[in-house]
Amino acid sequence: MKSLAEKIREQRKKQGYTLQELADKSNCSKSYLWEIENSKLLRPSGIKLGNIAEVLGVTVDFLVSDNRLNAEVTEQENFLVSKFRQLSAKRKQQVLKFIDIIKD
Repeated sequence: MKSLAEKIREQRKKQGYTLQELADKSNCSKSYLWEIENSKLLRPSGIKLGNIAEVLGVTVDFLVSDNRLNAEVTEQENFLVSKFRQLSAKRKQQVLKFIDIIKD
């Protein structure tokens, strides 16, 4: 099982990002990412971990667990998440109810 540090480093390199580029895109400092990738920071902030996962196109679940089923997030899924985050709480509930209605 790969560690959080290994997964972030592997996904960062797969995307072709330097530490600085990932830091800029994920609103983290380069030193913060370095500490994560070198296992110096064992419990990173959930918000920052979410930002990192979003930039890398993976889920937080993928980063913190050994479940590879949800590893890759498509551009379409990222688009939906981005739009969903912009909705009010009431609209989010409506969308979730709609999804429950139309899912197979």
